[in-house]
Amino acid sequence: MNWTIDDTELPAFLRLKVEGMPTREDYVSAWQNIIHHQRWKPGTSVLIDATLREPLGSQAPIIVEALADFFGRNNIDLGPACLASITKEEQGYIYKRLLEYAAKLRGADVTLRNFDDERSAIEWLTQYCNQVDKLQDTDH
Repeated sequence: MNWTIDDTELPAFLRLKVEGMPTREDYVSAWQNIIHHQRWKPGTSVLIDATLREPLGSQAPIIVEALADFFGRNNIDLGPACLASITKEEQGYIYKRLLEYAAKLRGADVTLRNFDDERSAIEWLTQYCNQVDKLQDTDH
């Protein structure tokens, strides 16, 4: 799997573009790079463009488990991040829900949503997630 990080949409969100055959190692490496990105701060939203990613196939449970563990172990660095994923296959919806549930069980604060198109994903990130940020700012 190839992946790239684009920060031109900041301060609203980072963009992670994934292409090709996914592996557990590739996804974990991509997320390590995201939380160590120079412009990252806990709670930053991420738009994941997986429209050119190959189907998860038999690797799906392994990838879900690895990412849930990563999100749980790195909850302080991730914070209450909103993650919007754009996928074309139905499998993306199933595994996003499993990932969110597994990550929450491990103490992660991330919120994941799957979208069919970029416009809807960006609308959710900029409207819903910015509202969450504003509410959290007023709590402190």
